Amino acid sequence: MIWLIAILIVFIGVTVFLAAFISAFVFGMAGDVSHTYSVAATVQQPDADTLMVTYHGGKDAAELTSLEVTVNDKQPVIWDYPIIGEQKVLSGGTVGKDHVLVTGQFANGERQVILDIFL
Repeated sequence: MIWLIAILIVFIGVTVFLAAFISAFVFGMAGDVSHTYSVAATVQQPDADTLMVTYHGGKDAAELTSLEVTVNDKQPVIWDYPIIGEQKVLSGGTVGKDHVLVTGQFANGERQVILDIFL
């Protein structure tokens, strides 16, 4: 009877130890996970050469430090500290489909694509 109690105590101890070890490993990994930022921009093409990018902000607008706008894989245009509702007029559009990529740079150094569209 004493052996049965001793074995039960050992099994409970091993189970608690394994649970603590696994949870420390899993929760330790959670610190490396970044979150998705919520900011928005739109783009319009009023004529073949002109593109207008409008910044709309979002819940993470206070953390945004700059936008990088790339048209057709050319040299990106840096837009520092955009204001909500502000527009940036760019040239470099074509008669065909234009690829516009807008990437946000945030205060903690993270970068995120916020718009990737073909016009």
